[in-house]
This record gives sequence, structure tokens and C-alpha cells, in this order.
Amino acid sequence: MNEEKRQYLCRSMASALPVLRKAIGATQQELADILGVTRNTIIHMERSKTMGWPSYLSFLMIFSRNENTVSLIRVFDLYPAEVDDYLAGRVRAQA
Repeated sequence: MNEEKRQYLCRSMASALPVLRKAIGATQQELADILGVTRNTIIHMERSKTMGWPSYLSFLMIFSRNENTVSLIRVFDLYPAEVDDYLAGRVRAQA
């Protein structure tokens, strides 16, 4: 997976973050506590529509395993097959 695709997925996740967060019934603070970040970090992601690759992967693991958000992950196209390949180590991570 190339850097451009990763950046696209990060922007897409950040854009969908308020909807996904509300779907699991979490406040910004509760989501921050789950991820081990500050509430300001969540606010920044939601406002700026950006996040890093590690944050994307963390959110993906949370939202793709929750019955209230798993279908939204597919609707927003946030979990393409390339991510499965990346996570399985079938694709070399590109710096």
C-alpha cells in the first residue's frame, strides 16, 4: 500500500470519526481514554480531518469490531482489502 493510499484512508477515517464515535455512544473524552490520547487529540482529528497511520489502525480495530459501526466502516470504505494484506504482512510497509 503506497503512502498516498494511507493518507487517503487517514483523511477518510478522520472525516467519519464523529459519526463513528456517536454510533458507539462515546464522547470525545471516552474515545480518547480508549486510545490513550487526550481529548484535544480527538478534537483536532475531528476538526482538521487528519490523523496519522497508527491512529487510523487503532480506530479501525475499534470500529470494525463493534456491531454498531462495522457496517459503517464498509459504507465509508475505510477497510479496503489492501489493509488486510498490510496487517497480515503480505505487503511490505512503505516508509
